[in-house]
Amino acid sequence: MSLLDKATIITTPTAHSEGKLHSIKGGSVADFDVVRGSAATRVNAEGLIEDIRVIGDEEITNGDFSNGSTDWTFGTGWSVGEDKASSDGSQTSNSSLFQSNVLTQNKYYKFEFTLSNVTSGSVRLRNGIGDSETYISYQNSNGTYTVYSIVNSSNKTLVVDADSNFIGSIDNISVKEVIDATNIPRIDYTDGTASILLEPQSTNLVTYSEDFSQWGTIGSPTITSNFGISPNGTQDSTRLQLSTNDRIFINVSASGDITFSVYLKGVGQVRLRDNDGNNTKDITLTSEWTRYEFTFNDTITNVQIQQVVGTSDLEIWGAQVEALSYPTSYIPTSGAIATRLADTISGAGDATTFNSTEGVLYAEIAALADDGASRILSLSDGTTANRVNLFFDTSNVLRAFITGVPSIATGAVITDNNKVALKYKSGDISVWLNGVEVATSTNTIALSGLSDLSFSQVGSTPLLAKVKSVITFDTALTDAELECLTTI
Repeated sequence: MSLLDKATIITTPTAHSEGKLHSIKGGSVADFDVVRGSAATRVNAEGLIEDIRVIGDEEITNGDFSNGSTDWTFGTGWSVGEDKASSDGSQTSNSSLFQSNVLTQNKYYKFEFTLSNVTSGSVRLRNGIGDSETYISYQNSNGTYTVYSIVNSSNKTLVVDADSNFIGSIDNISVKEVIDATNIPRIDYTDGTASILLEPQSTNLVTYSEDFSQWGTIGSPTITSNFGISPNGTQDSTRLQLSTNDRIFINVSASGDITFSVYLKGVGQVRLRDNDGNNTKDITLTSEWTRYEFTFNDTITNVQIQQVVGTSDLEIWGAQVEALSYPTSYIPTSGAIATRLADTISGAGDATTFNSTEGVLYAEIAALADDGASRILSLSDGTTANRVNLFFDTSNVLRAFITGVPSIATGAVITDNNKVALKYKSGDISVWLNGVEVATSTNTIALSGLSDLSFSQVGSTPLLAKVKSVITFDTALTDAELECLTTI
């Protein structure tokens, strides 16, 4: 009989579909409920950003103007022809082209449009009229633009808002809701193999994470938008050409633990810094996209990228500032800060699935950071009265715990990938880490009613980690089997 034959539940990060992580028990299947914090990003096997935002149906009708002015209202100076809406510059300030009943307040949308024949002025998309309206992507040159934005106004109208001297055309207007894909686990591939990525709630405090033309400047940096292919696979990186003491900056208000991260590639050396220069990190650029991370503790009003001496020619994308002691997955912004809620996985099995008398709880996991947060993987009766736990404690120690037995420290480096197994059987308890037995106990235990395997403890202290696999066994494995199971 193999170890697999003895396994009660197996979870893997690649075995998921339709919002469930599937678990196997003798040919039958139990399911974990997966809740992703929000539509966001993940890292693919090449280490590049992979967009997994789920896009809904088209909200605009006749967005390519192939049916003339149907469904659109044209203001002064606007006309339609050759499958485009055009402005001749004769309109009054902010004369608009609009379509009603398109948007819904507090929803997140993907906006796309194409500008052509632009000779003067600017145009932007706008949500509604009056208080709390959302201005989206002011542009003044030919090109195709994609912007993600939350709608603030209760007005459902999409407005193409031109200034008083705009001469040019717009077409291929598209608005699609970004559906919050809360049932898809994010997967991390940064070491070449897959792990379920369970992250805490975090906010990107940078209001323009991809549009660096919106950042302030010191000196005379040259900024070229939509220059190259960014880590998300589209042509939306920004080129920065910097000479000595040139800087770009964006206002950010943060205090305490702060992590500044950004994707860069190019030639030269640049410095990441805060507003007063008390916290800095110097970077030697390479020809490959790299996410550079910079953590410090302070109070800041902005973050900057500075050329200290000489010159640099680089591309930039995906800036993020978080009030955390480590970086989390990239959260895109386009005019306002954005928050990704915490990820959770919970609830697999029932009383017939687990053996309360003896068994093994196994995990291959790595903590996201040494951040002093308690994080728990729990096999329990749905309460704290009967539980078998593997957990990271507030002192950054990977521990094992069984009701009735003091917690056992493993000695693991918690941010490493660790294979850990806890064998539970009255009078025969052991903990194995990376192929070595690190602790034993002959304590008497009397567990009952084990019915739930969760990446948390009774709905609290979620396991924030990279999780390669979780297995439970309904028998107490031998030492040889435990050594085999946990050997790296």
